[in-house]
Amino acid sequence: MRGISLFGSALDTLSPERSFPTLRGHPPLLERGDEFSAPSHLQRPDTGVRLIVPPERTYVYPVVSLAFYLGAKVVPGTPARLETPGSKYVFGDDVTFEQQVNELLRHVFFFDCLIREEGFYPVPLHIRPKIEPLVDFDFKILYNRSLSERLDTYLDVPFDRVDSLFPDWSHTVILEPTKRNVEVLPYVSSDLAFIRHPSATARISQVERPQTVTDFCRSQASAPGNVAEAKVVSTPETKALHDEWLGDGVPIGGNKVTLNSYRRRIEDTKPRTSTISVKIVCNDQRMKAEGKVTDLYEFRETTDHEIDIVYDLTVEELASVFAADIDFLHYIGHVSDEGIECADGVLDTRTLETVNVESFLLNACRSYEQSMELVEKGCRGGIATLSDVSNGPATEVGSWLARLLGKGYTLRSALSIARTTTLSGNQYVVLGDPSTSVCQSFGLANSSIHIDSYADGVYTTDLKVHMMNENNNGSFYEIAQEDSGRFYLSPVIRKSMTATELDEFFKMESVPVEYDGDLYWSDDITAADLH
Repeated sequence: MRGISLFGSALDTLSPERSFPTLRGHPPLLERGDEFSAPSHLQRPDTGVRLIVPPERTYVYPVVSLAFYLGAKVVPGTPARLETPGSKYVFGDDVTFEQQVNELLRHVFFFDCLIREEGFYPVPLHIRPKIEPLVDFDFKILYNRSLSERLDTYLDVPFDRVDSLFPDWSHTVILEPTKRNVEVLPYVSSDLAFIRHPSATARISQVERPQTVTDFCRSQASAPGNVAEAKVVSTPETKALHDEWLGDGVPIGGNKVTLNSYRRRIEDTKPRTSTISVKIVCNDQRMKAEGKVTDLYEFRETTDHEIDIVYDLTVEELASVFAADIDFLHYIGHVSDEGIECADGVLDTRTLETVNVESFLLNACRSYEQSMELVEKGCRGGIATLSDVSNGPATEVGSWLARLLGKGYTLRSALSIARTTTLSGNQYVVLGDPSTSVCQSFGLANSSIHIDSYADGVYTTDLKVHMMNENNNGSFYEIAQEDSGRFYLSPVIRKSMTATELDEFFKMESVPVEYDGDLYWSDDITAADLH
């Protein structure tokens, strides 16, 4: 509690502008020891805000993002509540404690986004005119009040009156309330992630195999040995775009993060070359057709890049590939319990002494265990499979990932899009740091669009913004074809478009388009193709 109380020392400002991702520093790191100590220069800001919770990890861990954002002091006590010099907010019993904390953070944070328009960065937000009639305070006057006074005013507004208008949250981290996970808290609070605990019934014995595994399968059929089933977990339902799991087991439809992958995000000082290197390894002659992914890594013309494809590598040759300074390794072939299939045997990643590959895709059946070993040995992030995947869907997913990663989408965003192409998509999982990317995007952000419905000549769409570092809560986004002069809060923009407007949007840039369960690239279709 004393350590978390110092997280607010990293805030660059106590004004509403701290809702910008760039005005929140990284909280100080935590290490377990025999007694408490902290550098004298770490001083909690004088916000007058306290979070009183029972001294149990199940209560303390969920409040870390809220405590960081409010510069709050966390102290033991009951009932669980938030206090300012002028008010008190007591958490109830109607929903879980974590849910209430997350809803409070979301409520307070997005009001700051609206109020900051009155300050140094007067960027008008599209959502503000919808909120103004629902509140009875003056935005300009409130901007100049103290943090605790603004907080009091926000808490006077019933959540159910406004929260349905607020944008979605970026991501939730589901972590077990263990002693070791205390060291993770600075990283998840830096992202302002929602925090949830897994339920007691989160464990599942095995992965259900999708019905699509009926044709030639990238399984142990041609590889020596058997492949163990990954121990998968079910995650609680959250109100965020991405779910990340930190603990034993691996989530279906989510991402698996580790403490070491968080550490590498800020500790990796290894200089990277100006040339992006992608190595594609195909170790099964029957999958040679997938070598076409070489042409799908569409880097910018101004970006120096090397894309190389090799076939039928030996154990020694593949080990040399993992030891090389490569930005992304795309493996096509088979995996068994013994390791990754090669021309003369199998390479067990547990035997590798050196791993310098930055990120990877092991596009083979049940590649999770071998992939986790790569992450533990130094890869920043990767994509693996939990169960059998048949060749057709695997090729489809691999092709989409290649093009998305070449455009600068992060591993998390790329897989969230690519897995929608097939029923086998949920058998793929991001491991390590989900914010890893192979290259910079063409702009400040990438986007994708989901066509929700079509009626009377109008398309109802969800435009999703994918920021580079994914810590996009509080970022704003402009739709170039609009003349409103107002900006949207990312990451999801709900918008209605006519066929003409949609076609104009398609022509602006090549983006993924999801409609009626199918996935397209915008430069391959027109609005007329979607109904």
